[in-house]
Amino acid sequence: MGLVSMAVAVVAVQGCALQGGRLEGGGLRRSDAPISPPKPRGLPLLPQGSELKLRLGSLLACDTGGWLWPSACVLCTWLRSNAADAVAGRTVLELGCGTGAVGLYAAALSARRVMLTDANVAVLELARANVEGNRALLPEDTQVSVASLRWGEEDEEAEPEEGEEREEGSGGDSDGYEMILGSDVTYARASHAPLCRTLSRHLRRRRPPVVVLAHARRLFGDEGREGENAAAGGDGDYRLQSFLAAAEVEGLCVSTLHVEGDITLLEVTNRSQHSPTASI
Repeated sequence: MGLVSMAVAVVAVQGCALQGGRLEGGGLRRSDAPISPPKPRGLPLLPQGSELKLRLGSLLACDTGGWLWPSACVLCTWLRSNAADAVAGRTVLELGCGTGAVGLYAAALSARRVMLTDANVAVLELARANVEGNRALLPEDTQVSVASLRWGEEDEEAEPEEGEEREEGSGGDSDGYEMILGSDVTYARASHAPLCRTLSRHLRRRRPPVVVLAHARRLFGDEGREGENAAAGGDGDYRLQSFLAAAEVEGLCVSTLHVEGDITLLEVTNRSQHSPTASI
């Protein structure tokens, strides 16, 4: 998928909007500079010049969670270009981790603790293999765990691997995670409501996290609803409209950070927050 220069866009829910910006030293700052595109079909190089080596999973076992999608590449590139300082030393939760690419990239940027989560058992095994395969590229004091997590359940809590201690932010820390990341977690409309319930739970904490999701605009696999939406005056991205509606129900604001081709990076905040961007 070809990438184009950054376009600034705004998606608003209930009047909340944020124009293209940059995370620097824990806060968002406006930036009109383009993001360098990642290597074709791969993640951007790590700051030290090395690259993550990722195993991919079969479609039969992992469904689409075993692939490396362009949205993950764009999100990792944005993290390196715009949020490296904000990630360093922080606790990070990746939702719908798949191969673990985004969480591992955050770990390589010196996040203090990273929790990779998914609900598919085969995907979790794949993520664990990728964690072990990339240990040598991660800072020695960075902790990375893999856990099962189902969105939207009342007793939702990431369950760490057997033999590991529970991570801060997974239930035992009232302040929770400082950053939540996800790529292609907005693909299935049926998951939008439970996903937003999970995000809302984290964003209601005393110190809400920065939440950044990479959304891919697709014109297939949605039962023709894009055409219906376009005919009604929408932009044809029915998945995004569905996610925004679910976010509104949970009292969340969704704002656009960056657009790269068909990939949009979204920031999600709680509507009750004084600022559209959480301070980390």
